[in-house]
Amino acid sequence: MWKLEDCEGELRHMLVAAHPLTAAQVKGWPAAGDARYHELVRFTAVALGVLIAGCGRRGFESTPPSVDAMGSAAPCVDRWIAGQVTVTARLLPNVNTIARDVEPFIAADHTTLYFASSRDDDANDDIYRATTTAAFADVTLVPDLSSPEHEGAVTISENGLVATVSTARTGLGIPGRNLWEATRSSTTDPFSGFTGAPYVNVNTTATEYEHWTSRDRLRLYVSANDVGVQHITVSSRTTTASPFSVPMMIPELGSPNSECCMSLSGDERVIVFASSRDGNFRLYYATRMAMADPFSAPLVVPMTNPPVSVFDLHTSLSDDACTLYFSSVRSGNFDLWAGDF
Repeated sequence: MWKLEDCEGELRHMLVAAHPLTAAQVKGWPAAGDARYHELVRFTAVALGVLIAGCGRRGFESTPPSVDAMGSAAPCVDRWIAGQVTVTARLLPNVNTIARDVEPFIAADHTTLYFASSRDDDANDDIYRATTTAAFADVTLVPDLSSPEHEGAVTISENGLVATVSTARTGLGIPGRNLWEATRSSTTDPFSGFTGAPYVNVNTTATEYEHWTSRDRLRLYVSANDVGVQHITVSSRTTTASPFSVPMMIPELGSPNSECCMSLSGDERVIVFASSRDGNFRLYYATRMAMADPFSAPLVVPMTNPPVSVFDLHTSLSDDACTLYFSSVRSGNFDLWAGDF
């Protein structure tokens, strides 16, 4: 980690160049041991915006932890980008059954886990909810997000007021599972007002399975099943009152096989997804320095206990990218797992 003293020479030079002070005046600033020294350097650096620029050219370790789109430090995102993540997978306690438990989604509060399960209906999955604070022992059916038909992936907006569900419920006149939106006025209210209007350009006769919506709800990532092959696409819109655009494939993430089940960090610089490019479905990740950049070439998510002859699927990366939830058949059944690092 760089120290303020490391920047002293560069700051002196830039102060003289950018501020009406004489070299003698700058030279006479407090010594490094004086408490006023740090105050002056911090004030000057912030005011002129030169601290990072001044030290970065000198080769110091001056790059601060990155910040996400909300201005928060994002150390786990940095670790993914630097290739310094090794996940240890663990079976989630209390939440799994002998039925199918899949499609996890960890909400922005890092506490509420939504998922799909066939525990009460072998033919169709419904949406359930559990919390980390109860060690997932408080599993509850979410009836307002479930229907007599098959429900799959669900995502919840950052404020908890908008839900997007992949569901086979009727009403759109399109076969298969499609995307629907539901809303509520507060987080204590049930969801209602299901509509497919935001996804009029997204829903097709192919099955729209997994999806992920950006924090500002202006970008939608979807992996639709078209003739047995899934690819990761992205749609956008200019306002939340507008429908999403026709999905565009993200070419750098694709392969001749299937890619699906993606989730992203809150700043959209890390994406984790499942791919069958090497045979069985395994988890891969890719990164980018900025949201406008293309993703890097996908790499297998490093694990201390990788799956053997089975597959991992359905990812949900926490907003801060520090915990990875996914479904897997490692235990002989579709169960919910989490990865720590």
